[in-house]
Amino acid sequence: MSQVNAISLSSAGVPDEVLQAAPCEVALRKVKIRQQITAHARLSLDIGQLSDSADLYDAGMTSHATVMLMLALENAFGLEFPDNMLSRSVFESVDSIAAAIASLQSTEPL
Repeated sequence: MSQVNAISLSSAGVPDEVLQAAPCEVALRKVKIRQQITAHARLSLDIGQLSDSADLYDAGMTSHATVMLMLALENAFGLEFPDNMLSRSVFESVDSIAAAIASLQSTEPL
């Protein structure tokens, strides 16, 4: 993983073991997230035009669409966002969603 990506993810509170994930795994996670955004976020812009760090709320996502996206992500990734992650900042970009999911997946019991 590049130093820039590692810095941005570590500053987002992602555990070190998640940072060691293969870049391919991170890319696939983001593709899956983008698919869910396309289907549920009701953006006024094409998700393909947005960078991973672009603000989804600035792109037209509403609070209702956030709830729909959260439910779709939980289903797609087989996890549940805990109450402490139910905030605008977690769902504001592909990067922030990916960091939250990586964090949840790294803490799941085997």
